[in-house]
Amino acid sequence: MKFFCFFTVFILGSAFAFTQTREESRIYIRSVAENTAHADFFLENFAMEAIVGGYNLTTSPDDADFILGLTVIPNTIRFDDGTEEPVPPDEKQFLLRLSLTRTGDNIEIIAFSFPFTALEEMYIHNPYLLRDIMVNIPFSRPTPVAAPPVEVEVIREVAVEVIREVQVVREIIFDEPDLWRNKWLYLRMSADLPITYYEDNSQFEVMPGATLGLEVQFLNWMSAELNFQARFINTTDYIFTPGIGLQLKFPLKPARHFMLSPYIAGSYSINVDDLFDSIPGIAVGGGFQFGVKGGERGAWFFDVNFMHMLDEAHIRNVFSSSSPSQEWNRFTIGIGIGYKIGFIARNG
Repeated sequence: MKFFCFFTVFILGSAFAFTQTREESRIYIRSVAENTAHADFFLENFAMEAIVGGYNLTTSPDDADFILGLTVIPNTIRFDDGTEEPVPPDEKQFLLRLSLTRTGDNIEIIAFSFPFTALEEMYIHNPYLLRDIMVNIPFSRPTPVAAPPVEVEVIREVAVEVIREVQVVREIIFDEPDLWRNKWLYLRMSADLPITYYEDNSQFEVMPGATLGLEVQFLNWMSAELNFQARFINTTDYIFTPGIGLQLKFPLKPARHFMLSPYIAGSYSINVDDLFDSIPGIAVGGGFQFGVKGGERGAWFFDVNFMHMLDEAHIRNVFSSSSPSQEWNRFTIGIGIGYKIGFIARNG
């Protein structure tokens, strides 16, 4: 599939090559980085963009008129005494340095840097970075008649539009991941509707609640969430019970606009009502969280779970001294809807 898409882009680039003013220039792309994945990514991506732009790529610098240099280095802070240290985690962690060198006299025509953290975010920027650096290549016009400057500008705008359209098509075909689901931290807020079932008397109880949590995605396929819960015991006196929960999630990311996170969970709630000796107590279970993209940093999600209470509910019988309490076996089916916002992009 990837080869087919690359071939399609190649054909489109060839079809529009006549619109370029620098198509006679032969370009060699050199990509250097400590991380091999970085070097391969930028080499492949800029090669594809150059083909779409109508440039003639060579496999050897000896056959090229210009060398496009791509170098990835860590983003650091340099102090007056010459020492350096990495930038804070919330800033861009890498710099992509682009340079254009003329092979005839080895003169560097232009060089500039662009900061980034995750490779995925560069899909949008790479076409414009290539355009900004290639515009410095001298025009290669046939002699003796030169194209009028006005036509040159029009042709350049047409070429940029073609590159932009191909980029949009390629993003749809390749189904590139988005940054919203690749963050180190997520702040989770949700409204919940747990439905408790008492097995002993087949009674259902529905009491609303809310959850506030902090999720850490330490692996691309695993994350952990610590949350704080509030559940109403009754809505007449507005009595609620606080609790804490822990979820171990396994995010699945099959497509760019949604993700599915099955998880296992445990919770502990504190009894605050004198009527109950032990409610709701300790519970274990699991569930699914279905999320859809909600901006570049977060997601809207729907949550459904099943939790079984390990301790029985002891409810005091205030009307009979001979039967001081009743025990109830119970489990809860939870339904929730909420939003989580992410902080600090993950690299992969």
